Amino acid sequence: MIMKKLWYMILGTIMLACNKEDALDSRIQLENLYTISDDASDTIKQQIYRIYTTYDVPVYFNDTIGQVFLKTDVNGNAVYKYENLDLAWTFDDYEQLNYYYHYVTEPQKQSEALHFIEQYLKDASPELYPFCFFVTERIDRKKRSEIKLTEVEDQFLIGFRTITLLLGRCTEEEPKSIAIKMLRSNVSQKINNYAEELAYFHAVSEEKCYNAYWTNLDPTLSEYRKAPELDPDYINTNYTPEQLEEIRAQQRPVVAHYGFVMAEKQDGGMSAPRNKEEDLQGYIKVIMNGSDETFRANWGNYPLVMKKYEILYKIITEKLGVEL
Repeated sequence: MIMKKLWYMILGTIMLACNKEDALDSRIQLENLYTISDDASDTIKQQIYRIYTTYDVPVYFNDTIGQVFLKTDVNGNAVYKYENLDLAWTFDDYEQLNYYYHYVTEPQKQSEALHFIEQYLKDASPELYPFCFFVTERIDRKKRSEIKLTEVEDQFLIGFRTITLLLGRCTEEEPKSIAIKMLRSNVSQKINNYAEELAYFHAVSEEKCYNAYWTNLDPTLSEYRKAPELDPDYINTNYTPEQLEEIRAQQRPVVAHYGFVMAEKQDGGMSAPRNKEEDLQGYIKVIMNGSDETFRANWGNYPLVMKKYEILYKIITEKLGVEL
């Protein structure tokens, strides 16, 4: 009988403790920090709100998103937990880096950044929308074991949840150009989620062709045969657009015979892509810089290229929702 009473006392204590814990949890008011509200008196906030209501993607000009009330301390002061955007965090890792942000505070610059973001969201499919955008003027970072800061030279950073736009490095380009680069980079990351389909892509070109000089693959070619102009980002002010296209038309048969659409950049285009990943990124760059019609017109006569293209076309259009 005594043992039975003892068990009732223990059970009652446990239930009381649980009730107290539930009461404590109910006092923690979790705010929806990522919801954007309109503000008729602020044109920038109106732009942000329009983007949010149209695309369901918030935009921030500060890495501190908001705060969550935790408790009141012994002195009667509220204690908060602050919600921050952490660019070092990924889904399965945490980079050993510290980031230091230079914020964009001028309304004119903020409006410019919002135009870049709107252009991207207009061009992208919902599958390629980030959870949110973060805009800075520039970013410095360093390894946690080091002292020296290094400025980030990229125009944007694509993280697991956040696309970060470095506005200070985008001022010389049109929003459409930046949007294409962001879209291309995002596709380059997301496409690796389809490893089974990519295995068929990687199996098309022979292993011996990677990182080989064109002249070694085909001894009938001239000794210094190069194909750097096939890179869509190739810049040479000596050529008119018509001249550049004529040069590319001469180079396509050289690389396409082995199933490639670009040459290795590091040696000035004298060899094939170094590896399968570089080959894949070259395809994405060429595909995303044009249209399905353009690609088929330029490469349609090369069976190996088209075999690889059809695999990527299906992933990009059906899985990632990109219209080519």
